[in-house]
Amino acid sequence: MASDLGADIQRYIPRLSPLLALCIYLINEQLKGVDSFWHPYIQVLPTDFTTPVYYSQEELQWLPTRARQAAMEQIQTVTRQYLELKEFMSNIIKSHQKLAETFSYEHFRWAWCVVNTRSVYMLQPRCQFLSNEIDHYALAPYLDLLNHSVDAKVDAGYNYDTKRYEIITWTAYSKYQQVYINYGPHNNTRLLVEYGFVLPSNCHNAVQFDLDQIKSNPMFSSINSSDKKLDFIREHKLQSDLSCLEDGLSWNLIKTLQILSSPSPCLEEWKRILFEESTNLTLIVRDFAISFLNWALQQYPTKDEQCCPNFELSLNQQMCMTLTLQEKEIINQTLDALQSG
Repeated sequence: MASDLGADIQRYIPRLSPLLALCIYLINEQLKGVDSFWHPYIQVLPTDFTTPVYYSQEELQWLPTRARQAAMEQIQTVTRQYLELKEFMSNIIKSHQKLAETFSYEHFRWAWCVVNTRSVYMLQPRCQFLSNEIDHYALAPYLDLLNHSVDAKVDAGYNYDTKRYEIITWTAYSKYQQVYINYGPHNNTRLLVEYGFVLPSNCHNAVQFDLDQIKSNPMFSSINSSDKKLDFIREHKLQSDLSCLEDGLSWNLIKTLQILSSPSPCLEEWKRILFEESTNLTLIVRDFAISFLNWALQQYPTKDEQCCPNFELSLNQQMCMTLTLQEKEIINQTLDALQSG
């Protein structure tokens, strides 16, 4: 609020969110050029990003289904927030004419991605001039140069005694060796959508499904399914983790398939299945799982043969292809285990 935008933000109704306030501050400082205190930092920030909000329509089609859904939701969020900030700009055109007239979707998309991909979690006191959304965004020069590794073990956070953001690594490093941090137990879909990269090997990888996909499986119509079963599954939040992991089907997916395949219309039987510790698959459940996973493989938008050396792909398409192949490998591994079990 101490910046030259502070007075305008304080007067503006409806209140800007902390995220939008940081974005517009960043855009304003960028437009100042060398006159900005933050000019050296802004100069080393990326000018564009490899997150899906920068993808072309063609590149978006290369994403696996769930990644594409997440990407479209993110694009809608960025578009909606851009329109919110555009309304704010129309109110400050007299006091900040250059900023208001220069402001564009491209400016906002850039600032939004800077904050989303490079900020650290640092809970801020609530500001009466901003919305009630939790403010936990902080940009930290140099710290944002550290890359993510699933193997890195760190403790990170703001130390209120020393008034410093501190990172303690519990992973040993040699002199001149690259030091890593850990963004959290994210699979490659999350890493691509939120940060714009995928890892060649990621122990947290999983293929996420939803109930609509399970219902789309041709075998669904042949089992004794019902809307009441689906309501029961939703009521117990099994749909929150319908996934295929490197070591097989998730507990939620197994229980969902068991309930859907049950010949019983009785609620008590569904509860028995849900709370039963055993995850052994009956023949019909195994067939249902195999049918569903084979159907899921057919839904991918790209084919393995497109990986041939002569096939030219953009960087974004290459990452989509990597994600696709990793997901297909996980599904195929699970299929092999089911068919040989």
